[in-house]
Order: sequence, then C-alpha cells, then structure tokens
Amino acid sequence: MVEQRKWGQTPSFGPRQFLRHKLLAKELARAIKRGTVLDAGCGEGRMAELLSQKGFQVFGFDESSLSVCKAAERVPEASFWKGSLLKTALPDGNFDAVISGDVLEHLEHHDKAVQEMFRVLKPGGLAIVSVPADPEKWSIDDEWSGHLRRYTRNQLTGLFKAAGFAELNCPTGAGQ
Repeated sequence: MVEQRKWGQTPSFGPRQFLRHKLLAKELARAIKRGTVLDAGCGEGRMAELLSQKGFQVFGFDESSLSVCKAAERVPEASFWKGSLLKTALPDGNFDAVISGDVLEHLEHHDKAVQEMFRVLKPGGLAIVSVPADPEKWSIDDEWSGHLRRYTRNQLTGLFKAAGFAELNCPTGAGQ
C-alpha cells in the first residue's frame, strides 16, 4: 500500500518535532484562551493532544487513514477524519484557529491550502503555521520527506496576504 510506505515509514517523531509542536501550542494558547481549533494535517494527533490538554475543542484531518486512526486513539475527545487541506467540506467561518505544522511544503497548490485556511476561520481568527525555511538549506532530507519547497519569509507572508490574511507575524527559528 503506497500510503503505508510513504507515511508509515517516515522517521519517528523526535525531540525537534515535539519542541516545535509544544511551541506552536503555547503560541496558540497565548493568543486565544479557548475555542475551536482545526489541526490541518494532524498526523498522529500529537499537536491535537497538546491543544486538547490546554482546553481547546480540536478537530483534525490528515490525508493518511493510518495517521487519522492513530490520532483518534491518542485523543478520543477530538474529532478526526481523512481529508485534504486543498478542499475541505467544512463551513465558512467555523474555527477560532487553524494550526498546521509542516504541511504546506508538501502541497503543490499551497496557495489553495492557505485560501482554505482563511475560508474556514471565523473573522479575526488565527492561523499558526510551521514550515521549513531557508531554501539555501535544501537537502536530500527534504526530498526524502516529500518537501516540494522551503520558504523565505517574503514568500510565506506573500502567500498569506494573497489569501486575505491581514496581520502577519512571521518569526523564523524555533522559539522566536
């Protein structure tokens, strides 16, 4: 099965990924105290677990059925389904926040994915996204991981402005 080979044999979730998830969850909790959060590209539910522990009502989807099953086992109080950020069946303005860790770099039409984030957010909603930066650091690891690109700050802010996002904060590096 292609899906299991691609997603089931990727490197295990390590300290760097855990730290990134923790920082993103902390940033979200600092910005809004409670509400509904869409975890777009939820993987095995590690981010959803952190958000649920902080009191958020979490909904998540992933393109991998295997990952969705693992997420549902990890965070039974959240709702998960198989889906794509390129086109969701979600209603407009449904979420207080969208969080997406290391997803956009895998999508050919990343602009459509960002437009979809904007569409499902409530007015004034928050999107928190993590992507690999510094195109000059492109390596075989990026290719092995299925990355189509790395981003500069200008590329990322341009992508979000084009989708309708007004306020942008684009730190680089863990913890900034």
